[in-house]
This record gives sequence, C-alpha cells and structure tokens, in this order.
Amino acid sequence: MQLLNTILHKAPWLIAAALLIALRWTARAAVERTGRLRNRIRTGKASTEDFSGLTLTLIAIAFLFGLFLAGDLLPGLREGSGLQAFDDMVNRRIDPLRTKRAVLFFTGLTTLGGTWTLSFLVLTASGFLWMLKKREHILPLWLTVLGTLSTTFLGKGIIDRARPEFLAGITVDSPSFPSGHAAVAMAVYGFFAYLAARELSGPRARFEAVYWSMTLIFLIGFSRIFLSVHYFSDVLVGWIVGFLWILAGAAADQWISRGTAQTP
Repeated sequence: MQLLNTILHKAPWLIAAALLIALRWTARAAVERTGRLRNRIRTGKASTEDFSGLTLTLIAIAFLFGLFLAGDLLPGLREGSGLQAFDDMVNRRIDPLRTKRAVLFFTGLTTLGGTWTLSFLVLTASGFLWMLKKREHILPLWLTVLGTLSTTFLGKGIIDRARPEFLAGITVDSPSFPSGHAAVAMAVYGFFAYLAARELSGPRARFEAVYWSMTLIFLIGFSRIFLSVHYFSDVLVGWIVGFLWILAGAAADQWISRGTAQTP
C-alpha cells in the first residue's frame, strides 16, 4: 500500500516521463515512415542547398503568422482578461506539484536557459565553427541570438507586465513578458538544432538532434512556469519570438552559404 501511495504521489512525473518517451518513439516512427522529402531530394526536386522558391515562401508565411499570433496575445495581458485568468489557473494547477525536490530540480534546469550559460555556449559554438571552417554560420547565429535578445528586452520595456507571485526564496527583478529564458533558449538551442539538421547525414541523426533540442527548450520554458517566475503566456510568446528569429537566422544562413558556394 505504501508503494502504491508513493507511485500515486509521483504519478505526474511518471506520466510526464512516459509521455516524453512515447512522443519520441512516435515522432521517430513518423519520420522514418515518411520518405517523400528524401525521394524529392534524390530526384533533384528539392535540395538542402536551394533556399529559393517554395521554401523561402513558407518561412516568410511562418514568420508573419508568428508575428500575428504574438501580437494577438497582447490585448489579453491586462488584469481581469481571459488570458490573465488562464495564466492564473495554470499557475494554481501546477502548485500541488511544487515539492522541494521538484523545485530544486527545476531551479537547476532553468540555469540552462540563463544568460551566462547561453552566452558561453554561443561563444564556444562560434569558436568551433571558426576552427572547423564553417564560418558562414557564425553571423546568422549571432543574428538569431541578438535579435531575440533585443526583441525580448523591447517587449519587457513596453509591456512592463508584473511577475506572478514568487515562490519562497525565488525573486526576479525584470518585467515578466515575454520570458527571456524561453526566447533565448529557443533561439540558441533551436539554431543549434537547425545547424545539426543541416550538417548531419541521415534522417535518424537529424531527428535525434532536433527532438532533444526541442525537449530541452520545452523543459526550460516549463521550468519558468513551475518556479512561478513567469506566466504561461510569457513563455509561449518567448518561444514564438525565439522561433521567428531562428527563421530569420536560417534564411540569412542559407543566403550567405549560397553566396559563399558561388564565390570562385
């Protein structure tokens, strides 16, 4: 009986772990069973080196849709709005899960989206790209990161949204909207995933790189909500901001790479 009570007490985490594993295998199976893109690449109908036409159009549409989605959320941030009520509800639902061990775990995890950690990773990645003679990727990487940072700081200054009620011992001074951790984690780890998908050979290796990068991005964003330093909508818009700058960075990367390849 005691064992059953222990399992039930930890059920949310066990369920989350099981869903994460199931999602990984489902997504991997879907990728392996879908061979249309590979067939198009082999027959010359699509190329990872050709960024014009349909691909660039889809990225432009995704960028504009992201801007619209982020802008559409802004009116709901005022007190008493439906979005604010939803954010408060999410915070209350998570509250029973905030055990001491869980808070300690997510306090450590959230540092992976912190300024110092991500700055170190970007500088290190830039150094490796320089040494590996992949220098054309460095400027798009910095464009993605600095664009995300500037947009995030601008949003915080303009919206100036108050943070949710903090947990004991956890305080943050800057405004809440959007989440800088979520935005920059998306920008950095997402751009790394893009580079991995571009450089790695084989769909399985690409899938693993993208899947685990996205998992880390999700967990960092969730850690901000779990630690009650951000609302759900802060994190959601942070992800959107980071993703939009990944699209901009990827477009710049392809443009620079194509120009480099054409240079005699």
